Amino acid sequence: MIKKAFKMCSDLTIFDYIRVKIDRLSCKLPFFIKKRQQRKLKKILKYANRHCNYYKNLNINSKEIYNLERYPFLTKKIIIDNFDDIMSDNRSKMIKYVSHTGGSTGEPLELCQGPGHDDIFQIKLWKRKGYKNGDIILALDGAKVDSEAIKNRKYLYIKSKTQLPYGGYGLSSLYITDDNIGEYCNFIKELKPQFIRGYPSFVYRISNYIIKNKIEMNLNLKGIELTSESSYQYQYDVIRKAFNCDIFLQYGHTEACVFGYTFDDSMRYYCEPLYGIVEVINEKGKHVKKGETGEVVVTTLHNYLMPLIRYKTGDYAEYGGVDDGKVVLNKVLGRTQDYIYDRNNNKVLLTALIFAQHFDALGKIERWQIEQYKSGMVTLRIKKNKDYKKSSEMEIKQLFDKVGNVDVEFDYKSKFVLTPRGKSMLLIQHIKDV
Repeated sequence: MIKKAFKMCSDLTIFDYIRVKIDRLSCKLPFFIKKRQQRKLKKILKYANRHCNYYKNLNINSKEIYNLERYPFLTKKIIIDNFDDIMSDNRSKMIKYVSHTGGSTGEPLELCQGPGHDDIFQIKLWKRKGYKNGDIILALDGAKVDSEAIKNRKYLYIKSKTQLPYGGYGLSSLYITDDNIGEYCNFIKELKPQFIRGYPSFVYRISNYIIKNKIEMNLNLKGIELTSESSYQYQYDVIRKAFNCDIFLQYGHTEACVFGYTFDDSMRYYCEPLYGIVEVINEKGKHVKKGETGEVVVTTLHNYLMPLIRYKTGDYAEYGGVDDGKVVLNKVLGRTQDYIYDRNNNKVLLTALIFAQHFDALGKIERWQIEQYKSGMVTLRIKKNKDYKKSSEMEIKQLFDKVGNVDVEFDYKSKFVLTPRGKSMLLIQHIKDV
């Protein structure tokens, strides 16, 4: 029976297929998944206390090493200062790869990880969303492409020999311009993918162009997965209008300790319990109550090479409780660095300032980016659409002044800044905590 089913899933290895089936069964049995999660947690905590000097030196009582709350929070600075001590003393025997995160925040972090486990959870997500063998997945990300291909305007490239888990074809945000965006749309139209997986800002930009130019895409998309950046309701509205399909969100980090996804239009994230432990912590270090907002703190269940235990991600989220063994995040509100500073050096969260307001001008902006060098003043880099008027500028100025206590200067000419991975940054913050 397994062989028969495996033939229907040729993009999977036989081991992946068996693991997917086990995890699907587990999803229907919350008590079973909770036990598996606790076994995995105990195993990695025991390992960390035996093989990682950083955790050994915490001197946690042997009777309490399985009590997660006994562990202090891990920050980016602590990892940088204790890099070797957080690594396993068996590192030479472990398969490893190095990843980097945080370049856009000004505090890049290098991480070492053992054999990857993301693939199986992404495959599981595609299956939940209706993936069938033969479906095409198009990645709209920030991959670097051969310079000769770009010179010849060949923007669509083969990303992988298989569609699972991250797409067989790709278009990169690093090379899209106002001059070639039409060609990007043509590539999508000709490829006719069943799924798109990409950066929200990138998919949104293409969607805007489709609507503005009244392009009939004639696709039969099963869904669009938005990942790797913060995303907002105004983007969903435009993307749905352009592509006429469901949108779902995937939430995770390079640190590989949380894998969340949305099921429906509520856009609530469900975090995979066998991927990592997820907590939402207030400023006093205590877990928030349902409906309250705090910082997302995560613990790996897989990375024995460099175990991250109670790592503070820098993301704020509204806690939605636990549903069928999965931690629910009602909203991911943005990163802790997604603040601007007002005239009195107070922090103002961009999500609350911009996206919680009735803000007509937002629908008249094709792209924008905020940059801050000093408290009480921001520069807004804006690409206007045809409906943008002087009154739109006044509305933005009044919003930042009255609600955010911040002055605004407008820049309609400068280029937008991307990260090295081609991600769009809503905020470029040059001020350290004041």
